[in-house]
Amino acid sequence: MEDSDFDSLPTAMEVSTSAWPPQLAIPSRVMVIGEGEIQRLRKHLKELSTSTGNLEKHLERLCSPLVELSEKEDPSITAKCWMKQVRQLFRDTGDYLHNFMQSSREFDMLDARARNASERLERYGLRPKTPSIPMVRRLPAPHANLIDHIHKDMVDKVEHMMGTDKELKVVSIVGPEGVGKTTLAKELYRRCIARSGELHCWAFLRVSAKPDIPRLLTSMFTQILRKLPSRRLSVHDFIDTVARYLLNKRYFIIIDDLWTADVWDIIIRAFPGGDCSSRIITTTQFMDVAMTCCGHLSEYVFKMLPLGDVQSRNLFFRIVFGSASDCPRNLIEVSDGIIRKCGGLPLATINIASMLPSTVKLEEWTGIHDSLPSTWGANPSSEWMKEVVNLMFSTLRPHLKSCLLYFSMYPKGYIVRKDDLVRQCVVEGFLDGDEGQATEEAVGLFFDELVRRGMIQPVDSDKNGKVLSCTLHRTIHDVIVNKSMEENFVIIADYFQSAIPLPDKVHRLSVQFGGARSAYIPESILVSEVRSLAFFGFCQCLPVSMVKYMHVRVLILHIWADEDKHSIDLAEIHELHLLRYLKIACNIAVKLPDKIQGQQNLETIEVSTLAAIPQDIGELSKLRILKIAVTKLSNKHIYSLQILPALYALSVHVKTAPSKLFFFRKGGFSVLKFFTFRCSEPRLVINENAMPKVEKVNLCFKAHKARQDGKKPITIRHLPSLQEISVKIGGTVADASSALANAFTNHAKNPIPIVQMMESSEDQEHGTLEVEVDVKEENAHEYHGPQEQGSGECGHMDEDRDETPDDDVKEENAHEYHGPQEQGSGECGHMDEDRNETPDDDSEKDENKDADSSKLENLEEKMEGKLEKLGDKMEGISLEVKKLTCLHSNRHSDQQPRQEPYREIATASGLRAKFHLRFLDGLKTPIYTEKDITSEGNSAIRIGIFDSDGNMIKEGPLSKAKVEMLVLSGDFCNDGRESWTEEEFNSHIAQGRHGQGFVLRGDCIVWLNNGEASFGGTVRFKEGSSRTRSRKFVIGARVCVDGKTDERVQEAVMMPVTVLDRRNEASEKRHPPELDDEVYRLEEISKDGVYSKRLKEVQIFTVKDFLKALNKDANKLREVVLRIKNRSSSWGKMVKHVRECSLTDRHELIAYRNEAASVVLFFNCVYDLVGAEFSGVYVERDNFDAANKALANVLKEHACSELDSAPFSYVMNGCLPVPVSSSENSLVSIPIVAPEAALQG
Repeated sequence: MEDSDFDSLPTAMEVSTSAWPPQLAIPSRVMVIGEGEIQRLRKHLKELSTSTGNLEKHLERLCSPLVELSEKEDPSITAKCWMKQVRQLFRDTGDYLHNFMQSSREFDMLDARARNASERLERYGLRPKTPSIPMVRRLPAPHANLIDHIHKDMVDKVEHMMGTDKELKVVSIVGPEGVGKTTLAKELYRRCIARSGELHCWAFLRVSAKPDIPRLLTSMFTQILRKLPSRRLSVHDFIDTVARYLLNKRYFIIIDDLWTADVWDIIIRAFPGGDCSSRIITTTQFMDVAMTCCGHLSEYVFKMLPLGDVQSRNLFFRIVFGSASDCPRNLIEVSDGIIRKCGGLPLATINIASMLPSTVKLEEWTGIHDSLPSTWGANPSSEWMKEVVNLMFSTLRPHLKSCLLYFSMYPKGYIVRKDDLVRQCVVEGFLDGDEGQATEEAVGLFFDELVRRGMIQPVDSDKNGKVLSCTLHRTIHDVIVNKSMEENFVIIADYFQSAIPLPDKVHRLSVQFGGARSAYIPESILVSEVRSLAFFGFCQCLPVSMVKYMHVRVLILHIWADEDKHSIDLAEIHELHLLRYLKIACNIAVKLPDKIQGQQNLETIEVSTLAAIPQDIGELSKLRILKIAVTKLSNKHIYSLQILPALYALSVHVKTAPSKLFFFRKGGFSVLKFFTFRCSEPRLVINENAMPKVEKVNLCFKAHKARQDGKKPITIRHLPSLQEISVKIGGTVADASSALANAFTNHAKNPIPIVQMMESSEDQEHGTLEVEVDVKEENAHEYHGPQEQGSGECGHMDEDRDETPDDDVKEENAHEYHGPQEQGSGECGHMDEDRNETPDDDSEKDENKDADSSKLENLEEKMEGKLEKLGDKMEGISLEVKKLTCLHSNRHSDQQPRQEPYREIATASGLRAKFHLRFLDGLKTPIYTEKDITSEGNSAIRIGIFDSDGNMIKEGPLSKAKVEMLVLSGDFCNDGRESWTEEEFNSHIAQGRHGQGFVLRGDCIVWLNNGEASFGGTVRFKEGSSRTRSRKFVIGARVCVDGKTDERVQEAVMMPVTVLDRRNEASEKRHPPELDDEVYRLEEISKDGVYSKRLKEVQIFTVKDFLKALNKDANKLREVVLRIKNRSSSWGKMVKHVRECSLTDRHELIAYRNEAASVVLFFNCVYDLVGAEFSGVYVERDNFDAANKALANVLKEHACSELDSAPFSYVMNGCLPVPVSSSENSLVSIPIVAPEAALQG
């Protein structure tokens, strides 16, 4: 932007914020470049001051004004533009420095931009005259604590409604948005789990307006079965597995934020009835949904209304003054006005109260009251809630805004570990700090404040109430996503919103493709500018090349792969030299680069399943946190980890039972403080001082039987800094004491282990301990929040959810074990050496044996690899032999002398021949040169020989005749004749260019077998028909003379066809088009034109995709996607052409059921409604009456959003749809919409 642009900025844009009083003024745009990033750049510039000249000085003068203006509550529009440009200048300078200052021209441009920004700062008087003094506002008490006393009566009422009956009961909580339904449900969840000693399973499921059903079901699966699904499951598989697991079990389920009854219909199928006193609680804004959930029994619907006047006043005055009695008399009236404008919603009341100034001046409070819109509180709605959230957001400090906005990197409803968010924000530079841990603690406090304000919803907490994971309320997520997109803070590439214009330079990119399998990142994004990349989707949608993301610092990949894929190669990551944070969650093994030493900036690595630990991982000098799951671990790997100089927290999950002893020797892990080791059957020795500064050790393994030789699989010697040992044991054992005694040898000076018993999984695979969630047994129900694991887009459970450095161990009263200590385990010489309980002597022998065993295993692996390669080579040679044999046979037939056709025995009068050839298939068109000629069914073209009565000749010499395919000129028999002489046929045989050779190439000669043959192999046109007079060719065939008969056989011919040059295939229009044709085959759509690009942006690539979109919402396709004006004729031509597509052979149907309305809609493969079943009677669409048509149209709108994930469960048999099979149709995975909801929608 030039200076003239600043001069012409309209002042009207500033008026919109001036209406707010200074206390509640809408603040500036957030600091999309953090203060920490600025400080690091300062430091880097000073280090290079000799080579950067005046650039360092110019940027230094810009730092303080940028920070001060970012914190100013009401900057001008000019100041906002200046800040935006300076932030971009800082980023570009950082890129220049990281790229080793290769271009002097680029340096001159940066220097000029810095001088220009400094001049504009002074010219327009943007520099703050005095340091801004932020207004002192109250920090509210924890959000949950403030409303506990409000919800107490409500909790008691809902618990009374739940009753004590043994049959399954569903209670629905219904109320407007923001009234506190989720908070009430969480309190009920906490109470029930804390005191229900016989409870077997529990889950807290969060839905949304547009739920991701696979992710929702994965969350349900992992919470209830306490493990990840071992493979990609269908909706039916998810529900069936959970339902079978819950049989005869008592469970308690919360289903939060239901929007439609169709989602409820899917979920409820997973929860069987019975007499186990199971309970389900749902929350929703809609009464019809609530009634559906509880079986239309109104006595089980709890209507949650906004707070009454007394409750609102108590909550408001408790925040502002501590109690209502402390409110000054002069503020009572204005306070009541503010309270009324809060609408009785706890979230609004708490945050508006916390924004009030500390002074008690009446004029200030009156100004705040008058500034709040008069419509507030009168009729709370979704838009009103967004206004409240915007106001709450406006009062946050810049650092808090940045931390909150960073949540938009994750999809709606996503549950994120607080530690992950903290580390990501530190890498982003939202706060400066010399010590990494100190900075993390400071950012952690920001998140704690956001939780206290109710902006962030806690999900999991430890025993001390410390938040471990969190999520966002739907409305808050919507608001911050909009702000992030507006501010270019985070840009979201959504599969369903990819047509939204994106900025040229994107610094944080969140790719949220969900279950889409053919989505791609828009090409308009300049990926080299991306600093943070988050990806949620299938592996085939990943960026083709990670190398292009050269400046990325934060890389978050949540990937899902299909069953046929065993690993994913991410070796290109070694090119990302600026990478500092790497987290990969995937359901298959991840291959990182073998050599990773180039990633010297890496501070955090988290990989769900690592194919192999990189060889040189020990050279990562800045790596602080490493959390990995591996299939194999060796002592060599352990040594590589020991030498990591900055490693602060280590978590290792070995997924297979080891055959050797793991040694952690003295001399490494110099700064390690938190260590977690998980393995089903570990053999582990931690030597004295192997981890001199470790404070917490977490172990997880299966229960072991006592060995006769007295040896224990786990030995921990003296660790001087150790403060806590947590042991989780899976399996069925008599008690915790015996389980620990059979597995564990602990030094006397180490802390006494705290033991937690865990339920064994029913599906143990390869010895892996799948269960990761503590079992809440009788009298041991300590609550730590809804355990919603695996809430990622692809359903990946964070396996180490309880093992991060800040996670405290959850103690279980019933399973807490504090001894006895192993006798003789002290260091005072009291150990009985004959008992061999520590591996002092045996360890060396075991290690030698393990070394020999390891060598043998390596040799066997090498031999297996060589044998496998040899087998591949043999298979390849076999294929080559077959090809050569076939080629030799063809050449041999071609070398035979061309025989003359049968002589004409008919007289010149042209009598019809007694026998004739006939092609049995039509040609697939269009036809291109050097492309195989096939039938309409994409198979080889067949030919047969027939007598004059039309019967195929299956016996005698003619049934075994030799037949030749050739090409005639396009005007052959253009007068419609059905018979001709041999001379006429031969005279029209087309010759190649310049009269040389034939037009066809390939296997043009076949021998009839029982009167029939197929022209297999490859038959192709060598040249097109454009050079001929008629511009067409006719494909014909004739019988060759073999001396066995003198009968005339009339030749076969096809209809004339145009043969196109292959070079024109890319843009040729198809009439009629086929479903699999590219969309640019349609009229008015050119291959590289604007319409084609717009369609690709919304994942419309083929004619089939176009038809689906057309049938789902024609207006959206025309107006929103293609942006075609009403008067344009292009739309009509497109639609007319695409409707020519034949669906004759496509009989499959999708059925959409609405049981409440007794209606089943049937859609074909392109989502066109073909008919419906009304009360058991099928009616074709063209025969709908007015009432049926209206109902079908309403239900169709609901059905269209679900068709992409629906199976083809019916086929059209004649004029009626019939199920594919009873077994396949036992559960149709289409949501059911109540007719009332449908008509309201």
